[in-house]
Amino acid sequence: MNYSELNGMSIREGFDKFNRNNPHIYREFESQALKAIKKGRDKIMEIKTTKILINGLPKISLNEWYAGTHWSKRHKIKNIYKLIVKAQCKEFFSKKNQYVVSFHFGFKNNPLDASNCAAMAKLIEDVIFQNDEYNIVRSVTLTSNKHHEDTVLIIVETINNITTLEKK
Repeated sequence: MNYSELNGMSIREGFDKFNRNNPHIYREFESQALKAIKKGRDKIMEIKTTKILINGLPKISLNEWYAGTHWSKRHKIKNIYKLIVKAQCKEFFSKKNQYVVSFHFGFKNNPLDASNCAAMAKLIEDVIFQNDEYNIVRSVTLTSNKHHEDTVLIIVETINNITTLEKK
């Protein structure tokens, strides 16, 4: 069933009816857009937050990763990460948006310092993002804490540019 069949009117008619019944919403949107233009902004964006929890990943310190580990062992670990992440992650991210990402690692025993979690974050990032170039994944934050199990909480903020504002 489509919108017209459900509501007895076209989407356009429904939009016009909503605006007639709620003129304050458009006025507030217009006010916010004009404030943004005055501040020099030329785009309105939407940010969607996605949280992903992954358990059971092998703990790999950046020091260990680059301390002469044979390429075949690194390849095996990469494949293990790919399997675990794909099994526990329901959402993957395209290259059409921009993202701000936070990795919050929790360790049951001997937590790594945050910068030593970079290898694990990179292995995860390579699975969940279609493309992780600098203009797509804009920022990455790492934290590390003691936790009751080995886990990582990934928070991905998807930034969608909705429209370009035009000055009158």
